[in-house]
Amino acid sequence: MPTLADIRAKLPDLEGLDDEQAISVIQQVYYPTVPVEQIAARLGYKPAASAALPERTKLAAINDTVIEAANAVAGGVGSIANFVAPGNRVSSFIDENIVKPGQESQSDRKKAINARLAQDIAGAQGVGDQVGAALRYAKDDPAGLLGMAAGSFAIPLGAIKGAGMLAKSLGVAEGAATKAALAGGALTGAALSGGDAAGQAYEESLKAGATEEQAQAAARQASVIPAIVGGAGGMLPGAERIVAGAKGFKGNAISRALKTGASEGAQEFGEEFATQYEANRAVAPYDGRDPMQGAVAAGTLGALAGAPIGMLTGAVSPRREDEPKKPAPTPEQ
Repeated sequence: MPTLADIRAKLPDLEGLDDEQAISVIQQVYYPTVPVEQIAARLGYKPAASAALPERTKLAAINDTVIEAANAVAGGVGSIANFVAPGNRVSSFIDENIVKPGQESQSDRKKAINARLAQDIAGAQGVGDQVGAALRYAKDDPAGLLGMAAGSFAIPLGAIKGAGMLAKSLGVAEGAATKAALAGGALTGAALSGGDAAGQAYEESLKAGATEEQAQAAARQASVIPAIVGGAGGMLPGAERIVAGAKGFKGNAISRALKTGASEGAQEFGEEFATQYEANRAVAPYDGRDPMQGAVAAGTLGALAGAPIGMLTGAVSPRREDEPKKPAPTPEQ
């Protein structure tokens, strides 16, 4: 891959332009469908360290966090809609009338944090850079990350509780109601992860020049593996199993918190990594992107968001040692 200096040597018209201006010209003239950040990364260009983040008041920070949580819930609804039909009116309405306006009403600091994350991911040269981008985001806005985590967990939580309550209202046994709740969480997780990948693949394929039919095919392709991973995650030891009423880990509150947090973090890493990787893989034929682009960063952010949820549910879950044991059968039985 040529460097920016190599291209400058071949294109005299770039003389007198700084690096960012030169990359912008290259993008506009030769690669209009490829994001400028991606072109910069391919040319090995890394922007200078960004300026200090703007300040914000406590009220603005609270507003940013509330919007982050609300957008996570709204985005989840849109993902489920995209899982059913990529590019549908419901997901488009949510994106244009809820998510984007919410982001626009956030503080300048939050907008700068989001922009820096996108820039860091675009310029990442390996796994370490992607992990660093995610950690930097978490350091810049830990409350926003927790807000996103809470919003993302709200829909699976509602599905688990709803399925369990419905099963109990039908008079099924406690064990069967727990299984119904787990199934509700697993199905919802599958739709959320699969729909998230489908929505990304659909929109980005269209931006890269794909036809509507090709974009639909890319979305379907992208949704399969994330749906499997998301569905399986709901059945593994973690926050969702505890909320459903299934057994958690053994040990005291601290031990249960650490174990459940680690399990939930690992699950979220797998789900977010698979979602981003498969979306990239589906779009790659149209813009040549690397499937790993942002996948590790997405997984790391998922782990950082999921671990606190797991720790909280693990800490408040009942100890397995305290759960009532079935009496041993007597000889007469």
